[in-house]
Parts: sequence; C-alpha cells; structure tokens
Amino acid sequence: MAFAPRPSGELEPVDVTAPQSPAGWYSGDTHEHVQYCDQTLHPLEEILARMDAEDLNVANVLIWERAQLPFTAFVCRVTGLRDPLSTTFRMLQYGVETSGLDCAKWGHLIGLGIGPNQARIARGMLVEKACAEMAGLGLQGDGTGQLVAPVAQHFLTQPGAVCGYAHTVWATGLYHPDGYDWSAQLRATAVTTDARFLDPAQHLSVPDVPRLMGLVPASPSLRAFYPLLAAMDAVLGNVQFIETVIVADEIPVITTPPSHWREMVFKLLTAGVRIAQAGGTDRACLTGLASFGFPRTWTLTDRPLTPRAWREALAAGRCSISAGALAFLRLTLDGEEAGSQVDLASPAQATAAVELHAAEALDDTIELVVNGAVLDSRPVVLAAAGSTRVVFDDVPFPKSGWVVARLGSERAQTGSLYVIVDGRPIADPTTAEYWMVWCDIVTRTNLDHPERQFFGDQEDEALALIAQARRAFQCYRDIGGFDPAWQVTRYGSSTAGSRGPISIGTTGPIVAGQPRILTCVNAPPQSSGSLVLSRADDPAGTCDGEIRSFVDLAPGSVIGTHPAQSTRSGYAEVLVPPVPAGTATVFAQFVWTNPPGLERVGCGGGPSSRSASDALRLVVQ
Repeated sequence: MAFAPRPSGELEPVDVTAPQSPAGWYSGDTHEHVQYCDQTLHPLEEILARMDAEDLNVANVLIWERAQLPFTAFVCRVTGLRDPLSTTFRMLQYGVETSGLDCAKWGHLIGLGIGPNQARIARGMLVEKACAEMAGLGLQGDGTGQLVAPVAQHFLTQPGAVCGYAHTVWATGLYHPDGYDWSAQLRATAVTTDARFLDPAQHLSVPDVPRLMGLVPASPSLRAFYPLLAAMDAVLGNVQFIETVIVADEIPVITTPPSHWREMVFKLLTAGVRIAQAGGTDRACLTGLASFGFPRTWTLTDRPLTPRAWREALAAGRCSISAGALAFLRLTLDGEEAGSQVDLASPAQATAAVELHAAEALDDTIELVVNGAVLDSRPVVLAAAGSTRVVFDDVPFPKSGWVVARLGSERAQTGSLYVIVDGRPIADPTTAEYWMVWCDIVTRTNLDHPERQFFGDQEDEALALIAQARRAFQCYRDIGGFDPAWQVTRYGSSTAGSRGPISIGTTGPIVAGQPRILTCVNAPPQSSGSLVLSRADDPAGTCDGEIRSFVDLAPGSVIGTHPAQSTRSGYAEVLVPPVPAGTATVFAQFVWTNPPGLERVGCGGGPSSRSASDALRLVVQ
C-alpha cells in the first residue's frame, strides 16, 4: 500500500477500500479511552485488537481527568497525527474529552483531530521533558472555567478539528404534564414576553431544572448527560455533532419527564439547525450498556481513509449510526446521500431508498422519519446475515424538512437529508420557540439564584452566549412571519447556501433613535459579508430566484453597509445604529462572500462568489 503526504502531516493511504463495508463508508468510534473509570490504564493495543475483532476503521481515543490517571500525564499523546500503531484499515488518533475538568460542569466536550497546542487546556505539573507546560485557558485550578464554548473555539483553531457533546440525552417531546410550567415561571416574571406559538397552558418537556442545576441534590452525571448549553452551542456553531452512547428503543435513563438519546438532535433539526449525530461507546466507563450493543458511527467520504477525512464527513452529516456491527443503514433521497440537500418544487415528491446491511438474522421494520414523525414503515426480514433494499416511492413533502431512516427497534439510524421545497428554509416556529424558552429558563434560574454563582467568573460570558443563541433561535422562529405589531415584511428569495436558504431576521421593530440587532441564519459558514441598509428596495427585483444585491443600489439610497461575520453554523448578527432622522422605511439584506468550494449559481447562470439572504422591509416606528 502506498502513502501520500498531506499538508496536515498525516499520511494518506491511496486507493483504500475498507473490507466488508459499502464503498466509501467507514466505521468509527467517537469515544474510546485508555484511562478507565476504575482507575486502571489500558494499552492502545487493546483498542486495536478490538478494532480488528469488530471490523472498526477509526478509533478516537480521548484523554480526560482521573484522580490516579491525570489529564496532564497523557496530554503529550495528543499530537494531531494518527498514532503510529495505526494500520491501513485501523486508524487511531488521540483527542480530548473535558470530563473531570472544570469545563465539564455543564456537559462533556469532545475534541477530535485537535493539535498539541489546542489539547493543553489545563494547568499542571507534567513529567519533566515530556512536553512543555502551558498556561492553559483556565480561570482557576486545573480546568478551563465552566463553559464549553471557549474551549470548543480553542479546539477548532486546529484545521480539521471537530467538536461535539458526549453521551447526550434530552427530554422527549415539546410538552409533558410533569414538565416545566414555563408560563407561570417565565411569563409571570416578564422574562419571556414574546412567545407566539407555544401553548401557555401546557408544561414544557425539559430536563428537571432544579436537579440539573444543582438546586436540589442530584448526581453530577446528570449534567454530563443533559448538557445545559448544548443547544446554544449547536445553533452558534461551537459544536458540529451530538453523541449518543446507546442506540435502542429503550434507554437506562430514568427521569421526569422521560428522555431519549435522539431527542435533542431531532428538536434542533426541526427548528432548522443542522447538526450531526454520532455514536460513541465510552466503554471505559459505561460497561453496563454492552447488552444494548456499543454504538458506532459510519461516515461517507470520497477521499482515501484518514482520521481527518472520517471526522470531516461526520461534521458534514454524511453519517449513519448503529448498535455495534449488527446493522448498517444507508438512506438516499432522489440519489442524494445523508448530509445532502435536495431541492424540490411544489407539488414536491421524492423517492427514498434504504439499504440495509446486517451481520446476523434480523426481523425488524425500516421506518422513514420526516421532521421527527414516522411517515411510513416497511417490515424487513433477513434469515441470515446479508443485505436488502427498501424503496419508498413518491414521498410527499408539503414543506421543507429533514429525513432520516431507522430500524423500528432503533438499533440503527441514518444521518439526515435536507429537503428544500420552493426555496423555503427548514424552520418550525414552535420548536424554535421551545429553544428560545429554554434559553430563558437557564437565564432566569441563574438570575433567581445569584448566591449559587452557577457560572462563576464566567457569568457575563455565559449570559451573553445564551442571549446570542436565543437571537439565533428567534431568527429561525420568525422565518414564517414576524409579530404584526413590528411592521416588518419579509420579501424576495435568498440564495440557496450550503446550509439551506439564507434568511435575515430582526430582534424587534425599527424604532426611531434606537439601535437594533439584525440577524442571519444559514449563511456560508465562517464567511465575511455585509448587512446593507437602504431607503429603497431592490429596483431590479429578482433574477433566477436570487435577489440582486443591495450593493447595486444607487449610492444615495444606501443608509449604511455594516460588516458581518458568520459562525461555523452560519449564524451572524449586526448591531445597527439608529437610522437617520426622517427615515420612514428601511430595507435590509445580508450579502456574503462565499468561501472557496461553496460557490453558488449567480444571476448570470454561472458560479458566483457572492450569496445573499432574502430581504426585510421595516417601517420605522
């Protein structure tokens, strides 16, 4: 086997096709350890032997903090390269889980593909000459403060790094009778004043807030499995995946309201946020889950197999998860793979094909899930190991949405495909508002208990992150329409960006003499752009479904052009100063410069380096 060098320092195997797996798909584990919960140290060779036995291609070995096996004793293993023990089809690479550090308080962050400088987030004495001690990011002790976001942003400075929340579950459904009385708790205290879709008579299905935030005694592991700020970090782009450690129709997590391994991902997808789901074992600690089948993640790449190619496919959502090697599901929609976008026009229909590969006899069903609900299901029986294919013809899509396929037993589930109908974004206002209210719940609990100092010295940073995430969820909520009292009208079509049609939003009406935050979702990730404000709308109208940019307006029409920068999730916001006196109406649009590789078709029919959101007409009040 020949190898070719890459700029990252990794060696790329050439013409690799992993045995016993569909072409281009490679299995991996996002969550292995050599430091076990029982304080024993296990050699890397043990993981490699297990990879051989289970036909696993990629193992991400995460260092963490244990009393007798400290983080600082293993940080030198995080080199940013695959471990020398790796072979052509068995690739191991060290990463980080923040478990045991201060920054694990509100959820465990996984950093894959990070470099040595990114890994050294903790202070501590290291073995002499092993590697240089670094100051770290911490505010105190051996950690990095209590927030995940700054740590994730630090990890992601390494090219090709990917971050996610470990072993995550969330409360099932939007409502539950034993859930949070949000109307009494938030509306009565004027914290939530802008809810328009949630039913105030129903309790929200959210985790037990007093237990989760430590107001009453609870296991510390509760915070690890219900990461407090995970939804906020997902919508802002600080994490690219949410991990599960079990794939089954029942899970050994008993809470009120009940919870499920897929619920956070489903709620985020329905709100409009694109996030991948990973399967990791964490078998160094969660040995009791063995009977359910330790999960694995399959990713699809058109590049030769390397850890970087595998995790970048994960971040892009080109993935599928399963309970061990029992089964593998592959979903295509009109020939497109998971992680892709399918553009349709009304009346919209598509053909879904599900490929099942099983390692043993199987009697189950294949379910097609659209926007979180089972749309159709088919029985599937294999008398022995083998494969089969099920086709769902003429699947209707009355509106934009997301699609996955899964086994009825939930022992396997594909990543999402995104269906865009008539150029409209995926955005469910009720679900987006649910996440807005979750932001309010966390903020209100913090404000009601200053003596608790939930976020320590990072309180201002935490509240700012929550407020920004709320604005992002509000932008998704208002895609379908604004509060009529704001006198704001959305018009035109947006460019179909890499994360769906780009949408502009506002946090409220334009009021004379007052600044206002305008927001944007689904922009090209990590891109530079401008928010253009004008006294006149686009005189050229639309062309080929794309608004001609406001930058083409006559100079006298432009009120101002304000720089904008999008996050990894495509979110951006700009604080607009008060509009000039005498201005009656403001027109607004975001214009973006697409990064290389994300060019879109422009008005002339050829590739364009520029993309734009739809536009707003705002009457000044």
